[in-house]
Amino acid sequence: VGADDVVEACIDAGVELNSMREEDGKTSVYEACYYGHKEVVRMLIVAGADLAKKDKKGWHALHAAAWGHEFERVDDYATITALCLLHGAPVDVENHEVSEEGGVEGVVGVV
Repeated sequence: VGADDVVEACIDAGVELNSMREEDGKTSVYEACYYGHKEVVRMLIVAGADLAKKDKKGWHALHAAAWGHEFERVDDYATITALCLLHGAPVDVENHEVSEEGGVEGVVGVV
């Protein structure tokens, strides 16, 4: 069973696609974007994942796709970024790093 099969089963079972992880506020589509799982991203978008949800640092799925973390998979990240843009991901957003005390330390990036 691959990741695509698991995601498809979750979607079919009606799992809440836009739920946010308590500790950092990341969603399933954010994580799929960050880790370069382009087919999972596509499946989540088609099923209604919210590309505008922010995590606790103000990062969106588009930030995660553009940031990527596996440079040898740049083509996958380019595809994911395009998917997000084609499906209405907000582009006029800023993300902020938040200190442990809860204050904003500065703008890290603008997509």
